[in-house]
Amino acid sequence: PIFDELILQGKSNEEICNIVLNENFISEDLIKKNFKLGFKNIQINEGKTDLKISDYILENYQKQLLYKDCLHYELNMYYEISRRIAKSLSLCSEDEITEIEQTWIIDKCPIRWIDITQVPILPCVAKTLGISYATDDYQYRYLRIAFCSGGYDIILATFDDYESYCSGI
Repeated sequence: PIFDELILQGKSNEEICNIVLNENFISEDLIKKNFKLGFKNIQINEGKTDLKISDYILENYQKQLLYKDCLHYELNMYYEISRRIAKSLSLCSEDEITEIEQTWIIDKCPIRWIDITQVPILPCVAKTLGISYATDDYQYRYLRIAFCSGGYDIILATFDDYESYCSGI
């Protein structure tokens, strides 16, 4: 709704970017309230399952990206969930789990990349929640695969480039 309001007010893309990228765009109280509600929702939902992950989220949300958006996990969340399932079912040892994880973590690409579902973390949210990794260098990179040459290009994009990339796919 906030973006719709800004568009209806006739704000340009540049003006909208400047507004939403301001460290005071959303109040600290509202950010903290929404974080608590979101985390409580996770705890309530996992109460219905044998697998608990909220402790991992609470321990790591400030240090590493755990979700691409509200519906999609980052790979590290899948690794942790898989680790917990394998451990609870005694499918393999901790060393075997780590070995499997390392096989998938080792990537030819020297940086992580965003995909179409990736939602950057606003500066006001990063500041309020103490999220250390939410920098422009980290958030606005994407991978362009050049299939014809069998290689890839890593692009450090601007917010506008990111917006174009997402709308173009």
